[in-house]
Amino acid sequence: MNKLEFVQRLDAGPLRVSDATADLWYHLLSWVDTHGYADTADSPDFVKYVQDFRTVGVPTINKHLSRMAAAKFLQGHRLARRLSPESREDMSSPVHNIIFGTGLASLPTSFKRYTLPGVPCPKVFRALERVEANEQKVLADFAGSSA
Repeated sequence: MNKLEFVQRLDAGPLRVSDATADLWYHLLSWVDTHGYADTADSPDFVKYVQDFRTVGVPTINKHLSRMAAAKFLQGHRLARRLSPESREDMSSPVHNIIFGTGLASLPTSFKRYTLPGVPCPKVFRALERVEANEQKVLADFAGSSA
């Protein structure tokens, strides 16, 4: 959808927003159109993209995404993190937290991801992948230093 189509659709709807908000919404919609989804819990690149456009905090970004879903520009999907029994055990281990930090414990247990209406929601959880990769790196570094 180009910007003219977006503005026409916005004007035809019941919701009234300022020009500045409309610009931000089109910016958000462009990201979702290009990347397939947007969320603030698992996509630090998305947050940076928005904050490079306008200085806003994560709660404000979430509110705009929610309002865009209410206006039918986006569709919200609730995702929940499912941890294996081993991961749950690791989170409760003080030794694990000393070695690896609080990586798993710092991740949200659920969050909302937004897609274009009718588009299936990707179930990937990149933050979890980054935490696991960091743990593997720490283990590899430890194994390399003890050899």
